Amino acid sequence: MSNLRDEKLVINATKRPAYTTKPDELSKSGRTWRETSSNRRQTHHANNRRTGRSVAARWVVTCNIRSPILRLSENGDDRTDLPVLTLSRLSGMLCRMGTPHTKSRIYARILLSSTAVFLTLLIVECALRIIDHPRFLDPHKETRRFSLTNQKVNNTPVYVNYPGRITFTYADNPRGYFNTNNELHHEVNPDGFRGPPFGPKPDAVQRLIFLGDSFTFGEGVRQEHVYPQVTAKYLSAPNHRVEACNLGVGGYNTTQMETTLDSVGFALQPSAVIIGYVLNDAEPPLFSIHPLNGQVIRRNREANIEAEGAPKKPPPAGIYRLHLAQLIWNVRRQSQLTKQTVNYYTSINQADNPGWIESERALRSIIAKCQDRNIPCVVVLFPILHELTDDYPFASMHEQVGTVVKNSGGIFVDLLPALKGKDAHALWVHPTDQHPNERVHAIVGPLVANALRALK
Repeated sequence: MSNLRDEKLVINATKRPAYTTKPDELSKSGRTWRETSSNRRQTHHANNRRTGRSVAARWVVTCNIRSPILRLSENGDDRTDLPVLTLSRLSGMLCRMGTPHTKSRIYARILLSSTAVFLTLLIVECALRIIDHPRFLDPHKETRRFSLTNQKVNNTPVYVNYPGRITFTYADNPRGYFNTNNELHHEVNPDGFRGPPFGPKPDAVQRLIFLGDSFTFGEGVRQEHVYPQVTAKYLSAPNHRVEACNLGVGGYNTTQMETTLDSVGFALQPSAVIIGYVLNDAEPPLFSIHPLNGQVIRRNREANIEAEGAPKKPPPAGIYRLHLAQLIWNVRRQSQLTKQTVNYYTSINQADNPGWIESERALRSIIAKCQDRNIPCVVVLFPILHELTDDYPFASMHEQVGTVVKNSGGIFVDLLPALKGKDAHALWVHPTDQHPNERVHAIVGPLVANALRALK
């Protein structure tokens, strides 16, 4: 042997039968090939093969660093009576030797992993059933909401809230806010606006006019909690009475607010005009006249923004009987609705969109008309109650509206800073109704009151 000692690698393997002499390899390697297996060892291996058993032994593989030839020894000594193997032959032998044990270990691990996954899914399913999650509630029911008038503006029918009582009935009462049977009533005066009849303005009363859509109307919120009433309460004093006239009508856009101000608002002799602006105010009118038959038709806005329509449920059969499958379905659907909502509001508020162009025109016109009468005009911008974080996807639209209002001489109140960081879902009237609840209205009232106080 050389002074350079051979490296030794200790491995666990299975004894195999002795290898036969290969003369062609003898000539290539320059070494002598010897039969080294004794009769006892051959008999031992033969018995193992017959019985299907494999005897584990501790082998030492000696690798001569100057030769690609390996030499096997049971005790680590260099022996000349053992077969000399090439690297490729040893590799194949070791693979064959470990196959039965490796497969057994793999099968055991697969079985163990499958069992663990199954038990985990079973526990999750049981937990979801216990807490009854996810829940798919029915949409709220409502009595008749709108009443068409005989007036038309630009071939668009004029409508107001249905006079009398408008009742919303929800599937449950998670905040304990609704009345018996999960109901909430909205009292509407004969003119089609929320609250008691307005009547002539007393001399000692400061009257505020509120224009807007269902956010200003206060869908799902009690009369005393809507922001027009909260604003009037904050501005009132023992010797100073402030009265709020809520002219909000569900589905109104900015053009219809201007029409309401011209036909009703200025006649009420307001001391200030407040516009509750929402990013969907750039939409077309809710009602229109069919060009062929002249019938009044209602636009299905929920077809473009399903998140604000009736909630959908997963299929009632198959795998969706499992709560875990329902949860996965709901997560995927919410992701789709989020993208749809962002795309929708982005599209209608594009600078070149006809809806935004008309909304901008109406905003400037309302502010100009108020200035002509020395009446301050405040525009309150409600954020979309969705992702009220630093990543709020509609921030640029807030800046767009604010620029128009300020450049026109109006007073701009952006509610986003006051609501940022809050859980948007906790600000909804109901899980099936994304209108702002009484918590939001309680925040809006003081902000508007402070904006009006700053004018004095």
